[in-house]
Amino acid sequence: MKNIEISAEWILNNLPSITEAVGNGRMILVVDNISDSLWISFALDSMGVKYESDIIEEEELNVKVQTSLLVFWKFRIEEIKEECPVLYAEWTRLDLINSSNRNRN
Repeated sequence: MKNIEISAEWILNNLPSITEAVGNGRMILVVDNISDSLWISFALDSMGVKYESDIIEEEELNVKVQTSLLVFWKFRIEEIKEECPVLYAEWTRLDLINSSNRNRN
């Protein structure tokens, strides 16, 4: 059997998720299934990222969706800097754009 190595950055970059840099150095990730949520939690936990997490079930959603739940995480982008340099740079750029857009309004 061949061993493979998967980095936390690979997980965060390649699993299907909705990502939003919300400004002030904060990031939100959202997935719509438990399997992907376990991988994302594993990636964040393995890096020691402090995050808030919640599961929203279909009954709690105010809109119709094609899934029965949404799992989301909120954390500071700075926390992935060492382990995920490419994502850190990309998400920091998006965060700066979103922060400046919010300050204009």
